[in-house]
Amino acid sequence: MLHKKLMLAAMILLIPGFTETGLPQQKTVWHDYNTGIKLARKYNRPVVVDFYADWCRWCKVMDEKTFSHPSVASSLSKNYVCIRVDTMSGTTLNYKNHRLAPQEFAQIMGVSGLPTVLFMDKDENVITRIPGFIDKDVFLPLLGYINDRCYLKNVSFEDYKSGRARCAK
Repeated sequence: MLHKKLMLAAMILLIPGFTETGLPQQKTVWHDYNTGIKLARKYNRPVVVDFYADWCRWCKVMDEKTFSHPSVASSLSKNYVCIRVDTMSGTTLNYKNHRLAPQEFAQIMGVSGLPTVLFMDKDENVITRIPGFIDKDVFLPLLGYINDRCYLKNVSFEDYKSGRARCAK
């Protein structure tokens, strides 16, 4: 009986789509801007916009080390709509009734380098913009901070991260 349980556990760990804990693996689902904003409004969720380019080394590192981390991916899938904007793409996006190229949108949003992560509310209002690589140990508490709307309650990120302040919805 014990042997059968061990075999079953080993099989579960080897099935693709499961993590080493045996739990289903969460994967961050990225949308184009136009689809993502519609979903954010429909589900009343904040938005994470990842500005990237295929040639950007740190964009790839952020994808591998931060966005793909199981805890980050889980928080993103439960609480956010994720949008990825390829700044080199020729697609058009609609921002507040304006048709823009990705490069124009990035410029309007103050993106000066890649990667850059932008947090927005469902109505396309910017919450904050963070340039450069963000480690999962900073990004995960940041996701909680934005999701709990601490920025509206004048709670500093440092107080939230250290546990000195709470600001649940």
